[in-house]
Amino acid sequence: MFNRYIRQFFLFFIVGLVIVACDNDSNPIAGSLEDGLVISGNNTTVAMISIESHADHDSDHDEAEHADPIGFELVEDGASSYAYRQLDLTPDGSISINVGETKEFTVHFLDCENLDQNDCLLLSDCEWDSDENACHETGHVHCDELDQSACDLSDHCEWHTDDNACEEEGHEHCDELDQSACDLSDHCEWHSDDNACEEEGHEHCDELDQSACDLSDHCEWHSDDNACEEEEHGMHIEITGVSQGSTTFQIQLMHDGHSDYTSLEIPVVVSDAVMFSCNTNKLCLKKCCSQTIYAAK
Repeated sequence: MFNRYIRQFFLFFIVGLVIVACDNDSNPIAGSLEDGLVISGNNTTVAMISIESHADHDSDHDEAEHADPIGFELVEDGASSYAYRQLDLTPDGSISINVGETKEFTVHFLDCENLDQNDCLLLSDCEWDSDENACHETGHVHCDELDQSACDLSDHCEWHTDDNACEEEGHEHCDELDQSACDLSDHCEWHSDDNACEEEGHEHCDELDQSACDLSDHCEWHSDDNACEEEEHGMHIEITGVSQGSTTFQIQLMHDGHSDYTSLEIPVVVSDAVMFSCNTNKLCLKKCCSQTIYAAK
């Protein structure tokens, strides 16, 4: 009897801890998770962090497919390089924002193919190919190096008897086809103005005027450049500073009810944007005010 009471006591104690832990989560993950990007863990009294809805998702990691990224980059809208990055377990950069300010970041998930030589050599899962001057996953098989027997056994290569060579499965370069072969292809089309074969539906955004650009399904008009450009696809998050302080958050890439990737905690620092203020005849820096202002000659 005594042992049963002891077991019940510990059971209630553990359940109480679970409830408290759940209540302390300032931004919990929802119980039912859809595929895609998920944000969690941030203190909403310091910063609001949300997923910004865009037309498409990151083309490198389609939500319908399993992904195994080795890291990610957060690139602020309009910037040419990342503000923050995690490569394997190594963070780099910082995210700083002012109270009342909102910044949008594109999330780029990384694999070996995205890395330069220096970063590639740091990771055991990646290897540098000096012949191709590119980074590949360790153990990557180059189809063009296989003979016919090995090619037939590969799960991503196929033998082309016309070229007497092994190539990536489904590999076909439209720009290498003449007009006759181009017309027979199911994903290429002949462009008489360029006298060349290109991917079907290929459209050069930079050649369109604003009206045609607005009608295109993959182009968008940039008024600041007064030009039509490829529509930006990707996963986006929006961070808004609420009050001065610091917080952290995590991102997850969900697929079929589980996480393909979970980041380390990402730090965010929110600063008070008001540095100087005037109060009647006082000059204030933050909350420290000077009664008398002296001017030097």
